[in-house]
Amino acid sequence: MRSAGGTITAFDPAGSQATEVYSINRGGAVTGYWSDGTNVHGFVRSAAGKITSFDPQNSTDPEPYSINDRGQIAGWYGAGCESFLRTS
Repeated sequence: MRSAGGTITAFDPAGSQATEVYSINRGGAVTGYWSDGTNVHGFVRSAAGKITSFDPQNSTDPEPYSINDRGQIAGWYGAGCESFLRTS
């Protein structure tokens, strides 16, 4: 992640073997997914650096693609490409 001032911050959720970031909002929160080698999980990283992992209910392999300025996250999961919206 790169700040407006040019500083680059590297991060991975604990236990991650691969991390993909897809979106950042104006407040500096980012969303994406990470893999533990067996399963994929969604995450949101606050501007302060706190990482929260999440898996939408009954989902497999979630891929959060977008976060708005209210922190709502949209994405999809599973082979059937089911959509989700995370609001908290």
